[in-house]
Amino acid sequence: MRVVTLTSLRFALVAALLVAGLAGCSRQYFTIDSYPEGAVIFIDDEPRGQTKFEKLGVDFSGKKYVTVRVEKDGFQPGGGVLRKSSPKQMVFFLEESPKNETILEELRDLQRSLDRMAQRVEMLEFGRNDANE
Repeated sequence: MRVVTLTSLRFALVAALLVAGLAGCSRQYFTIDSYPEGAVIFIDDEPRGQTKFEKLGVDFSGKKYVTVRVEKDGFQPGGGVLRKSSPKQMVFFLEESPKNETILEELRDLQRSLDRMAQRVEMLEFGRNDANE
């Protein structure tokens, strides 16, 4: 007959809790940076801080991945996917957003080009109509 002591039960309980705790460890730490610095970091669309952020804790409970996005005024956003196996340091190089005036000027140029094309089409159509008469 085997006798189970209180000490052996405590040991088994502590061991079981330790194994369960290690197996359920789903928090990973990342360093997120951007150029230029000062971008807001979003993890799964929730703001978590600004770059440069060292040791940003990311919880992967029940997830294979999370999304990361960085945004800064005047720049196009950057982003990607983080997995537990992702590199622990990520740097996003943000491109400057075009200014509204630049976009408007490009649209005006495009409109002028379209107007010239429409005039040429009208001239060709007019020439065909004259030839058929």
